[in-house]
Amino acid sequence: MTTAELAEPTAIYVSRCKAWAISVAYGFFAVVADALVVVAVVSAVHSEDAIVIAFIFLITIPFLGLGTWYFGRRSLRALSHAVNPLPVLLIDDEGFECSYGRVRWIDVPRIEWQSIDEEPARVVFRLAPGTAWEPPAASYSSYLLRGRDDREVRVEMWARKKVMKQTLDRYYSGPSFI
Repeated sequence: MTTAELAEPTAIYVSRCKAWAISVAYGFFAVVADALVVVAVVSAVHSEDAIVIAFIFLITIPFLGLGTWYFGRRSLRALSHAVNPLPVLLIDDEGFECSYGRVRWIDVPRIEWQSIDEEPARVVFRLAPGTAWEPPAASYSSYLLRGRDDREVRVEMWARKKVMKQTLDRYYSGPSFI
C-alpha cells in the first residue's frame, strides 16, 4: 500500500453507556453489602446469644466487607472508564495495539469469533508461534481484554458482530472467521 491508501487508525473504546450502567450496578451492590453489614451489627447488638454475636462479627461482616470493597472498586473502575476513557485497542494497517503491547498483522494468521455459553462473545486474535510483542506506544484500558497467551489474544466484543467485522476487515486481510 502507498501512504495515500493507508486507512486512518481506529481506536476502540468501552461504550460510555455500558460503563455508566456497570458503575451504577456495582455501586448498588456495594450499598446493599453495606446495608447488610449494618443489619448484621444491629442484630448482633440486640441479641443476647453470644454465639450469634460471634458468628455475625467473625464470619458475616468480613465477607460482606470484602463484597463492599469488591463492588465499590469495580464501580469506581467502571466510572473512570465513563468519565475519562482510554482506548482498549488501536487498530491500523500495521497491526493492533492494546495494554499488552503491539502485534503486527503479519503475526496474526487468523481472527476468530468465540462464544462460550454464558460468557460474552469475544474476538480471538490467533498468533503465530514466536510472535514478538512490542511495547505499547500509549496508555490503554484493559477493560475488555480477556487474556492472552503465546497463541492468542482474547477481546470481549466492543460492538455488534457486523460492525466489528467491518472494522477488522478495513485493516486485516488474512482469514477472518467472524
